[in-house]
Amino acid sequence: MTEVEQVKDVLLTFFKGLDGQNRTTIRQIWHPDARLFLNNAVPNTRSLPFLLGLPDAMDFRVREIKQVDVQNVIASARVDYWMSIGVHAGFFNLIKTDGQWWIVNWVDHGLADS
Repeated sequence: MTEVEQVKDVLLTFFKGLDGQNRTTIRQIWHPDARLFLNNAVPNTRSLPFLLGLPDAMDFRVREIKQVDVQNVIASARVDYWMSIGVHAGFFNLIKTDGQWWIVNWVDHGLADS
């Protein structure tokens, strides 16, 4: 499996974990110091406890992984996904340590529903 395929697999697994509120899966992929930036009128920063406490009704579904760029042990990716509140784009930064990819940053941005 190529590095790009590994990153895509990690992101798909992460979203399945979010959708099913599988805390074990989320913890295996989300670095403990990672942050989620909610890009509303004012950016809001969230951490792991926020992700673990999302309501079941959020209904995350990956629409498309539009781009993955891997530079050695650093990756960036864009994922478009549906949520119960609309279509969003997520911009992710990942790092690879000890053979495992970790999400270290996620910027969420709402898109026009299409």
